[in-house]
Amino acid sequence: MTAHPTAPAGGTFQMAPYGVTLAQRLLVHELKEFRAEKRVRKKLFEGAQLWCEMVCYEPGQGTPLHHHPREDELFVVIEGRGVITAGDQQFEAVPGALITVPATVPHDLRNTGDERLVVVFVKLSRAYKA
Repeated sequence: MTAHPTAPAGGTFQMAPYGVTLAQRLLVHELKEFRAEKRVRKKLFEGAQLWCEMVCYEPGQGTPLHHHPREDELFVVIEGRGVITAGDQQFEAVPGALITVPATVPHDLRNTGDERLVVVFVKLSRAYKA
């Protein structure tokens, strides 16, 4: 693994302290992890204003329908194919797609393909004080 500013010698991934924004480079493809029984969520960072997670889905796995009361959400599809439902709209999640979901809109994400699906999402940090 290629080291970044929050990695100790040896390159093991570590989070920055809560609410602290650091300049860093993360190699998403090196952090992927999959489990047959359930999707895998990995927090990549949580800074003073934003936080980000990666979610890895085996075929058929998904995230339950939910909403966020005050945070818009940005999804970046890294690999695989799926569907994001946001309210009464459906968006094809394909590599390179950026999909936005406004706050309060119920949404879910499902791997509808035959391959693994990797998606990164970004939201307002819980540390952010407007």
